[in-house]
Amino acid sequence: MNLTDAILRFSERSFPYTVGNILTALVFVMLLILGAVWIAPPCWMAPPAVIALVIMLALLNRCAFMQIVYEGHGARAFGNGKYAEAEVYFRKSWARAQLLLPTDPARSRVLRWLTLATQAQGNYDDTETFALDWLAQSEKALGANHPNTLVAMNALADVYTTLARYGQALPLLEKIVMARETRKLKEPLEYADALDALGFLWLSLRRPDSAEPYFRQAFEVVNQHLESSSREALRICGHFCLIRVLTRPDEAETLAESALAHAEKTWPESMTNADCLGVLATVQRFQDRFSDAERLLRRSLGIRKKCHPLNLMVTHQDLCSLAIVLRYQGHWADAEECFCETLRLRDKYLAPTDLAIAYVLEDYAELLDLMNRAAEADTLRQRARQIRDFHSQFRIV
Repeated sequence: MNLTDAILRFSERSFPYTVGNILTALVFVMLLILGAVWIAPPCWMAPPAVIALVIMLALLNRCAFMQIVYEGHGARAFGNGKYAEAEVYFRKSWARAQLLLPTDPARSRVLRWLTLATQAQGNYDDTETFALDWLAQSEKALGANHPNTLVAMNALADVYTTLARYGQALPLLEKIVMARETRKLKEPLEYADALDALGFLWLSLRRPDSAEPYFRQAFEVVNQHLESSSREALRICGHFCLIRVLTRPDEAETLAESALAHAEKTWPESMTNADCLGVLATVQRFQDRFSDAERLLRRSLGIRKKCHPLNLMVTHQDLCSLAIVLRYQGHWADAEECFCETLRLRDKYLAPTDLAIAYVLEDYAELLDLMNRAAEADTLRQRARQIRDFHSQFRIV
C-alpha cells in the first residue's frame, strides 16, 4: 500500500459531517485564502496546506488514521513473506476498524488480509473464522451477489477445500459460478475464474471426468474474450491441458507448448512461466519423456524460488512431480530427498487431512518399496489410508 493510496483511502471516509470536522474545514479554507493573499505565488502554500489538512483530519479521526497505518505496515510485512508480523498489524488494524461505521470498506479489507495472513501460516481455525466474518461483512455492506462478496465467498470455499471439507466448498463454488454467469458478458474473466475454481476442486479429488466440463468452458471463455497470451488465459489453458493429457495427449502437448512459448517471450522469469513449464512437464511425464520433464521442472523450481524466496510452499507441486520423474529414472536418492521436502512443506502448510498429503505419502511409499524398505512404506500407506478414510464420509468424494 503506497502513501497516495493510503491518503485517498483515509480521506474518502475520514470526514463525517461533525461539528469538529466542519469547523476544521472552514479554518483550513480561511488560512489558505489568507496565505494566498499574503504570500506570492500561492503555490508555495500548497504543500504545507495539504500536510496541515492531513494532520488535522488525523487528529480528529485518529481511529481511522491508525487503522490505515497498521494496515499499511501489515501489507508491507505480508509482501515480504513475514506473515506472523503481518498478522499482528492486521489484528491491530481490525481492532480499530470495528470502531468505524458498520458499512466501512476497511472492515472487509482487513478481514481479507487476516484471512490471507493466517492461511499462509497454516492457522486454519482462525482462517475459517476470518473468512466467515469477511463474507458476512461483505453481504451486509454490499449484498449477496456483489462482486466483492463473491470474492469473499471464493476465499471461504478455498479454505474449506484446503481443510478437505469438500461438501461445504462445493455449494459455495456452484453459487459463485451461477452468480458470475449472469455477468459473464461484462466480466468474462471472473466467470472463467469461477469455472476454473470449480473444475480444480474436482481435479483435486482426482475426478477428471467431473472437472473437464468446467475447464473446457473456462478455456472457451478466455479464448473468446481475452488475448491468448494473457496471464489468465495461460493459467486456464494449463489446467485444461492437465485434463486433456488423459484423453488427448497430442492436443495437450500442442496447447502446453504454445502457452509456454507465449510465457517465455513475455514473462520469462515469472510465476506464469513457471506454471507453464510445470504443465508441459506433466504432459511429458505422461508420455514417459522423463528426462525432458526433469529439465523443465528444475527450471520451474528455480524461477519459483527466485520469485518467492521466503515462501517455499510455491514449490511443493513441482517438487512432488520431480520426485516422481526421478523415481522413474532410477535416481532414488534424489527422488527421496524431493519426496521428503514435499511432505515437509505440505505437513507444515496444509491441513493434516488434505488429500495432497495422502498423494505424496502413496507416491513416496512406492519409492520405498523399490528401495526394499517395506516397513517404512507400510507406515506411510497407513497414514494415507487414514486421510482417505476421513474423506469417505463425504458424499462427493
